[in-house]
Amino acid sequence: MAASIGQVYRVRLRDGRDVAVRVQYPGIEAAVRADLENLRLFAKFRRSVAHLVGLRTVACGTTRDTVPDG
Repeated sequence: MAASIGQVYRVRLRDGRDVAVRVQYPGIEAAVRADLENLRLFAKFRRSVAHLVGLRTVACGTTRDTVPDG
């Protein structure tokens, strides 16, 4: 799934130069910041309960226990 936060257009100025114009949707910065904060809180929660439910972590294509053996 992908989401768009704006659009980029190729535009030719009156003097003939080609430029890129970025149009950002209103409010997108606040929405992205809120999404990142939610992700940070979820990651913190997940770390705090992982050992209680025996979750495993997948990182860089390898699987490992979230809590070391022993």
